[in-house]
Amino acid sequence: MRFNEFKIFSNRQLLKNLCESINLSETLKQHSAGEYPEEEKQLVSQIQHILTVLGYDVGSTGVDGKYGPNTARAVGQFKRDYGLSGDGSEFGEPALQTIEKLASGEIQPTRPFRGQAPSRGTARGGATAPGDMGDGLRGSSALFTMNGASRMTQPNAADNIQATLQGPYKRMVRLFGREVRINDAIARAGTSRETNTPGSQHFHGRALDLDISSFNNEERIRLVQAAKQAGFTGFGFGNSILHVDTGPNRYWDYDISTFGGVRVAQLGNYVTGRA
Repeated sequence: MRFNEFKIFSNRQLLKNLCESINLSETLKQHSAGEYPEEEKQLVSQIQHILTVLGYDVGSTGVDGKYGPNTARAVGQFKRDYGLSGDGSEFGEPALQTIEKLASGEIQPTRPFRGQAPSRGTARGGATAPGDMGDGLRGSSALFTMNGASRMTQPNAADNIQATLQGPYKRMVRLFGREVRINDAIARAGTSRETNTPGSQHFHGRALDLDISSFNNEERIRLVQAAKQAGFTGFGFGNSILHVDTGPNRYWDYDISTFGGVRVAQLGNYVTGRA
């Protein structure tokens, strides 16, 4: 299976799963600010998620359960793309039937799939990046400071790691759809990295080791895509971690031959632009 085929399959399966969870008993309608019914928010969130997967922009807040002007604009664009009547102020059965046909492959999408939608939720455990990355973040920020750093760590590493977190990491999170636990950032004193990988980007504050231990194959591939699109250029593929950095464009593996069900060599070609 080629990488592009895996990407199309995983996103279509995601779309199918989302469709199966929808119970649209009546047409959804746009509301004014401050008038969003609580009983509709879950259903609206599902529709927003689907629209984002299909390549439509539902606004800077992402999936928030509010059928406001940004969501209406996305619904309107979707209707125009697939020849449906009406504007974006209503989402009804014809729109849902079109989405079901997209999920089954009966019709082809007019825009590239994006993957899972950004949402305003909590991080799923573990150490996550400090600052304004989402709601309910928890975990120590010690990984991102010079306290306990290796003597080999560069003086500007703390500034670099903040730029990494606020730049490519934050973009990756928005593309992927949720915060991702970080296992390692600035190189620490007394670790094997000092002797085994003295040229590591961790000494410069430009690298993150991401915890993927709980991710399935589809999520692992989507995370690689999000990281590349966000601007990361160095990739290390492991069983339970994905290393990303902003150093030279390259890749390697930690004694594995496949990652997310795809050959590491194939992913390497993708992240280095040779695919």
